[in-house]
Amino acid sequence: MEDILREDILKSLIKINKLIPKSILLTGDNYHTAYQISRETGINEFKAGLLPEDKVKVLDELKNQGNTVAAVGDGINDAPLLAKADIGIAMGDTTSSVILDAGSVVLLDGDFSKLSMFLDIARNTRKIIKQNIIVFAIIYNLAGFMLAAFGYLSPLGGAIVHNVGSTMVVLNSTRLIR
Repeated sequence: MEDILREDILKSLIKINKLIPKSILLTGDNYHTAYQISRETGINEFKAGLLPEDKVKVLDELKNQGNTVAAVGDGINDAPLLAKADIGIAMGDTTSSVILDAGSVVLLDGDFSKLSMFLDIARNTRKIIKQNIIVFAIIYNLAGFMLAAFGYLSPLGGAIVHNVGSTMVVLNSTRLIR
């Protein structure tokens, strides 16, 4: 009997492949099943018939090449991979606390579509942090420093400018709440 991907997983994987630069399917399943899944989802690279330690070896190779690696898993066999990944994402519909403890992120109800939502949130959070650092921590504070250095800004004015900048960071960050 051939494994068939659920429609929600298929749609989620297609969306995820558009969000990340490279994805690799590492599975303990046989070659035919891995080939079928990779073909249906657009994952260009896969390795089949892997034991947990084989998955970790692949992860180590990727990290040694300078890659930041996120791993997604739902079974106890994925625990070593999740623990060693830069970001281990555990699918939370599992009953094993080992897999939940191994992940740095847990998607609670095992809804695979939440993985793309998580990646969107992470990407937006990173973008806003960069904006806060560049605009407010560097440009805004440097402008305030220069104004104070040339006598255009009193100490009280500097305190006000600093607090306004901090408030702007918080307001900019609230864009993440949707």
